[in-house]
Amino acid sequence: MRILTILALSIVLSGCATTQPAGVQAPSALVVPQGKAKLTITMNDDMSLMQVPARVDLNGNRVAELRQGESYSAAIEPGKVILATYAWFTPGTFVSHFELEANREYHFEIAPRAAHLEAPSFLGAKGTVRDGSVDVNGGPYAIALKETKLLQATASTNLPAPIDAAARAPSPPAKADAPTPALTSKESRLYELKGFHEKGLISEAIYLEKQREILGSGQ
Repeated sequence: MRILTILALSIVLSGCATTQPAGVQAPSALVVPQGKAKLTITMNDDMSLMQVPARVDLNGNRVAELRQGESYSAAIEPGKVILATYAWFTPGTFVSHFELEANREYHFEIAPRAAHLEAPSFLGAKGTVRDGSVDVNGGPYAIALKETKLLQATASTNLPAPIDAAARAPSPPAKADAPTPALTSKESRLYELKGFHEKGLISEAIYLEKQREILGSGQ
């Protein structure tokens, strides 16, 4: 009887979940233009939450809904990005921010939140992302940086003519990135309130009332 119940729950959850947005390319097929950063997010194979998909927001916009083993990949502008993950069946959102560099690839992993709390890696794979930070620690999932590396090749719509190696000037030393400030308490509360409203957990009237309260508060 217990096995039948688990199977039924798996089918229901799978049916309620939506697929990721159209047009998302597989990580291996994505062409990244010069000056962009490649972002890949993968849902790991942990079976503790069965078929429950993880919803993924990038800078406040839903970009994917991932099941076990699925990945989302995109070429984005370098700089500060805010990543959030949550599930439709439970309140709470996990929000973190990172500073991405041009012409680098960043691979993030989504897993049940307890797994990342045991060995958090959001401070940077091998020390390359020094200013990654968790802003809201809620929901069933966590998102963490697993790997970052230079892109093997980049694409450009207007490729320049070949330049003789002897004529190339040496590249100036790279500047150290300034620390990225963490989200303020007010921003975090507004972000989480927005997530509750989008999931239908609170009405429009309550959403607007709480929004005004947060915006009118001192912090």
